[in-house]
Amino acid sequence: MQLITSDRPARPDDAAFPSGYTLKQAASALGLTESQIRSWIQAGFVEPRRDERGAYRFSFPDLVLLRSAKELTRTLSARKVKRALTRLRGQLPRGKALSALRIAAEG
Repeated sequence: MQLITSDRPARPDDAAFPSGYTLKQAASALGLTESQIRSWIQAGFVEPRRDERGAYRFSFPDLVLLRSAKELTRTLSARKVKRALTRLRGQLPRGKALSALRIAAEG
């Protein structure tokens, strides 16, 4: 697995991204089920904000991270992807989110 870091902020500016994507929109755009996305949220790999009604709102970097996780599961088991992302998250500097990284599998 290749780790490429970025200096971009962990969360986008809410003023520039006022509403975000709903869970349904994210699932549809990425070809994932809502259940799959919820499992990534529960595991702590993506941290969407919530709107005033408590519904998830995903930023573009959140979608990129979910897409990366989906792509990784094509070559690795979901268990291995979750384990690797857990290790990566533990190595990140405080305040840096996984969505600030570009993650790819090699080989």
